[in-house]
Amino acid sequence: MPFKPSTIQEFEGMLKKKRVVLALYYREGERHSTYIRELAESLKLNIEPSIPILLVDVSRLEEVRDKYGVTTVPRLQLFLDGNVVWEQLGVLGTISADKEAIRFGIRESLRKQGYTLKDLGIRVYF
Repeated sequence: MPFKPSTIQEFEGMLKKKRVVLALYYREGERHSTYIRELAESLKLNIEPSIPILLVDVSRLEEVRDKYGVTTVPRLQLFLDGNVVWEQLGVLGTISADKEAIRFGIRESLRKQGYTLKDLGIRVYF
């Protein structure tokens, strides 16, 4: 199940615990909030536990929003060793299209950092 951190310490604790983390940011009550939760649930079948999913409500975690530059939502960020290596602003509107964009983002951002999924022991199933 996607992890919903309730403090910046929980958020950053996950970034320290795992080399690769995917964060999905939304604002509860806004148009895309339900879609982002559905996307996170669908993604967990493809990437967890290799890549943990953080589901972040920026209206409750303003410290995370400010520190990581989340000025608009929805937004997705992929972290490698605590640093953002890929980001997607907005969503494409269908679960399948967004999952394909995320798959591509994961593979290409890690490749640009000199890694393959296999190098990091990551298994994803898209």
